[in-house]
Amino acid sequence: MKRKSVYLAIFNVLCIISLFLVNLDISEREAYARSLGYVFSNSYLPLIKFQYLEGQTTLKSPPTLDWVQTLLLLLVFVDIYYLVRYLGSLRNEAFKIKNGS
Repeated sequence: MKRKSVYLAIFNVLCIISLFLVNLDISEREAYARSLGYVFSNSYLPLIKFQYLEGQTTLKSPPTLDWVQTLLLLLVFVDIYYLVRYLGSLRNEAFKIKNGS
């Protein structure tokens, strides 16, 4: 079980680093749009994002995958999966002890 927890910790660290890098990319895009005189904004749906640049003209991007929501969902689902498996193994061990096996 310790080996799996190490893998889970590595996965969590990689997801958190990825979230940081995605947010850094978004903030750099916003700063660049502002330097060109545009106002950068987003519109969200579940897992989908539209980006808008508003200035003299309004530019709308095609729908794109929202990486922040995707990474957070992946992080939560993997952690819940491992938590359920860990709690199930504890229950099985308690059942073995109770029955004297």
